[in-house]
Amino acid sequence: MKKFLIKTIFTFIIPFLLLLGVTEWIFRSMPNDHKYKDERFTQICDSVRVVSFGSSHGHYGIRPDCMSLPAFNMGMPSQSIKYDHFLFYKYVDKCPNLSYVILPISYFSLVDELEDGAGWARAKGYTIYMGYKEHGYSPIFNLELINKERYLGLVKMLGKEFSFITCDSLGWGCKREYGNQKPDCTSLAMLAAARHGRSIGAPVETNVGRIVEILNTCQQRGIKVILLTMPTHESYYSLLDEEHLALTINTCEKLAEEFENTTYLNLLKDSSFVFDDFYDPDHLNTIGAAKLTKKLDEVIIE
Repeated sequence: MKKFLIKTIFTFIIPFLLLLGVTEWIFRSMPNDHKYKDERFTQICDSVRVVSFGSSHGHYGIRPDCMSLPAFNMGMPSQSIKYDHFLFYKYVDKCPNLSYVILPISYFSLVDELEDGAGWARAKGYTIYMGYKEHGYSPIFNLELINKERYLGLVKMLGKEFSFITCDSLGWGCKREYGNQKPDCTSLAMLAAARHGRSIGAPVETNVGRIVEILNTCQQRGIKVILLTMPTHESYYSLLDEEHLALTINTCEKLAEEFENTTYLNLLKDSSFVFDDFYDPDHLNTIGAAKLTKKLDEVIIE
């Protein structure tokens, strides 16, 4: 029996564990936004004057290449305020010339936690590639092996050149465009509004506290902050819960009044953004991102 167990261990278990280890190494070697942004920003952070954060709204909607000052986009799909807070404090001491922080606050931001939403698997990117420690040794947040997107990516890589990097060298999510095809705003808006509405119930006070800490630190260091509610299409914002939307807007307005270094731009229903500016009902496309960033640039350089 003992010989059988030893044979089983060397014949099956050890090779299986080695296979898992090699697979994990392969997955971690794949290019991805978390790894790329961390490495790229570390290279240029001493010259950066403007940093933006936020979820996919900021990742795809703010273009550093359209700004007058050296800028970088640290936003990420599904990134919640908790990770804005983490990234801000990870890098702020490495940015001696930082003058502006852009912090997008979407309809769902104050009640959102990444781990509780549909994009929870993205949380491991902060643990594995960016040094976030709060998840401890939980395999859910420390192993790429349980990320189905990596398996799909590996299959694609075998057939052609493939990368999980969706951003350019300044962090802007540039790899999203419909071309001549236009999104079905009505159906997509219903899905997005319903998905964002399900976030309601997370600790508002906790997220507001995280924002306040960022604003306090920026004020002490002479860094100006722009709280930004991104433009959306009417098909999306018309479906939002009015009470919850008021909570978001009122909170941002109150923070802007409380902190002298802070400005709030509420562009949610800005009529200057038309149908052709959107990738889908709540995300800007390349044209819309350029238009938004120029508006931000006017605020920064005035």
